[in-house]
Amino acid sequence: MFDPELKYCPKCNEEYMLTAEQCAECCLTLLTGTEMVNFHAGGRDARKGALSEDDDLVTVHKGAIADLKHIEGLCEQENIGTAIVSQSGGCGSG
Repeated sequence: MFDPELKYCPKCNEEYMLTAEQCAECCLTLLTGTEMVNFHAGGRDARKGALSEDDDLVTVHKGAIADLKHIEGLCEQENIGTAIVSQSGGCGSG
């Protein structure tokens, strides 16, 4: 599927010569064909959706609940686990 003699964009899968460094459309660093196989085998496609107690958490965004729900939906489409947490600790503050 991926030629080790070429490079590919990890987002759009566009094919480039081995000397290229960045996707012209997405502006992402290109991966070799071998790296793309590994990316799809154990990278983005292998993400688990649900969070567990052992997962490292990162605050990605703070804002209105409607905006956070939208971001949550986008993450779910990419199989990225999410949790929306209120830091105020009170009911009715969202």
